[in-house]
Amino acid sequence: MKSIIAALILVAITTSAYAETLGSTKGSANYQTAVALAKTMSAAGLTLTPLPHRGTQIYLEKVDKKEIDFGISNPTDLFWGYTGIRTSKKAHKNLRFVANLHFFKTGLAVRDNSGIESYNDLRGKRVPSGFRGAPGFHWNIKHKLLNAEPALDWKDVERVPVTSLPGNWNAFRRGAVDVAIISVGAGHAKKLHTGAITDGGIRMLSLNGGIAEQRLLKGWPGFKVITVNPNPRWPSIRKPTRIITFPYMLWTHREVPNNVVKNVVLALYNYAEVYRKSSKMVSGFDKKKMNAFTGGVPMHKGAKFAYRILKSN
Repeated sequence: MKSIIAALILVAITTSAYAETLGSTKGSANYQTAVALAKTMSAAGLTLTPLPHRGTQIYLEKVDKKEIDFGISNPTDLFWGYTGIRTSKKAHKNLRFVANLHFFKTGLAVRDNSGIESYNDLRGKRVPSGFRGAPGFHWNIKHKLLNAEPALDWKDVERVPVTSLPGNWNAFRRGAVDVAIISVGAGHAKKLHTGAITDGGIRMLSLNGGIAEQRLLKGWPGFKVITVNPNPRWPSIRKPTRIITFPYMLWTHREVPNNVVKNVVLALYNYAEVYRKSSKMVSGFDKKKMNAFTGGVPMHKGAKFAYRILKSN
């Protein structure tokens, strides 16, 4: 019976003829995720076209207006967008959760020879700020400054305006800032590590524990602190390092047809190996956790239907 249901699922997917759009950011781990999703959908006979933007907030608003079909982000961007706080000036109540993807591992990186050994040492240092095209990262930096002991704020550092996440890497590469947000294992991190300005490569800062960690996690749903060990694929990790991790999420507009969303979920589940092999960054994807966490946002009806099918299979 299970094999029959699985066959019906695959037939439903491969015989669907529709083309959907997916909002992402430019030249980032976010865009790598979008490309990985597009490859996975293509393997299932579906079309999901990535549309890169300067920042998540831009395409979040487009999805809410149903100008784009899907979007991807961390859980806080989705939750803030849905509830209308921090980076969002209004609540975007049309947004609906679809699936958890892989887990991102992120933090602030410095030049290995910089003399900056912890978050405590960021006082007075040049830090990227603004992120006009992607304001979530402005909050992201401010958020990480809280991990210093005692906690730091914008007044305690030298703010260097950048427009986007890639702009933060470019500023670091030019030597204009002392730290940069990176994702462990992503292409941009490897490029920064081998860049001419970063003599000796880069090093991820390790987070403080205790009260400093509690400050860091408060109000950021889905975020947690883990310890990662040195790995040949992760040159920025020089020793056991405490960093932030969170699930990346796929979401959509509530009026995107149920059948469309259902087929996307089933395609991601049934072609999970294609997704994992499309990029080392997403290789840890666990299809059993696709609906384990919704970030406080309602699940799309089509996604609910898909997960019921998978549970019965």
